[in-house]
Amino acid sequence: MIDEFIALHSTPDLEQDKLTDIEWHTVRVIKDFLEKLSMSTKACESAELTLNLTFPSIDYIFELFEQMKNEYKDDLTFASMFNSG
Repeated sequence: MIDEFIALHSTPDLEQDKLTDIEWHTVRVIKDFLEKLSMSTKACESAELTLNLTFPSIDYIFELFEQMKNEYKDDLTFASMFNSG
């Protein structure tokens, strides 16, 4: 879909702004990670929220950071991002 748009409406500026496959991979990893964080934080949105409901979400978030830190430990883009969790 994006390639079709660029093929029809290409300009030099548009060509410069086109993402590479590596950049699209980076966007996908960040999007997937943020979706998982969003689900866990949404689960904590309640007027009746107590610590016993919060701790599982916190544990999940820490586990997610650990998993991603191990998976991307040698990646220059993601290593520091996932190590901050």
